Amino acid sequence: MDRKSRLEKAAMAVQMACLMEAASEKPGNVTPTRAFDDLEYTSFLLSSSILGNIFLRQAANPVGTIIFEAVRESQRATGTNAHLGVVLLLAPLAHAFCKLGSLNQKTLSLTLNSLSKKDAELTYRAIRLANPGGLGKAPKQDVRKKPDVTLQEAMGLAADRDWIAHEYARGFPITLDFGAPEIKENIGAGLPIREAVAQTFLGIMSRYPDSLIARKNDPEMARQASHEAGRILKLGGMFSPRGRKAIYEFDQTLRIGSNILNPGTTADLTAAALFVYFMKHGYGALKARKG
Repeated sequence: MDRKSRLEKAAMAVQMACLMEAASEKPGNVTPTRAFDDLEYTSFLLSSSILGNIFLRQAANPVGTIIFEAVRESQRATGTNAHLGVVLLLAPLAHAFCKLGSLNQKTLSLTLNSLSKKDAELTYRAIRLANPGGLGKAPKQDVRKKPDVTLQEAMGLAADRDWIAHEYARGFPITLDFGAPEIKENIGAGLPIREAVAQTFLGIMSRYPDSLIARKNDPEMARQASHEAGRILKLGGMFSPRGRKAIYEFDQTLRIGSNILNPGTTADLTAAALFVYFMKHGYGALKARKG
């Protein structure tokens, strides 16, 4: 596959991953039927389109450049930071494929190990531009200051409190080893893709307490939400009427207050899992079912 074809394939997977993540009814998140005061489903649709175009042009460029350009253009178009976490996760994944010719643990490791101080500087600029909620001050390499370490080193400093940073520091185990295989398994078990996405979302949340909830509240609140996601899975989740009822009730609970219980990091990890799934398996699961 030549470079142009790789860019086109990665850009389509970026766009479809963002669209399908947003289109799935995940508890506590913006969905086609639920909005936040400052963020709507249509913002995600517009941002998804923008990101596809940005990755088409930028995915073979340095990771920091991809992140900064994607965040800047998405925010310019939507006035929101709708896909900040998703961009942070997808940039090295897409770069590994477009620059090195394939997406696997080896090419991803090469990409992560080659991240530079310039990548860190551009990523910090992107995060400051997006100004996400719950962003506290870090004791070392705070995003409000110019970094003097590489992007992977900076992520390593936050890996114990943020799952996106953890992915950078550990080689994307949540995305590659759990998320993407879980989507494939849930689709194979008979769930339509949007329901498979919601089921995968619960699986990720049950294993990895949401770091956005932890930042906006405290780690114990994130653990409680994670425990509830696990309880719902034991009821069957999207596979059973009891599980679906529990998901609805969980959604209501997570929407109490000003979105301080929004499991946004879990949604970002779900989008990354979708990207890898689409890159490996294509789009057959999106086709209409006969009968």
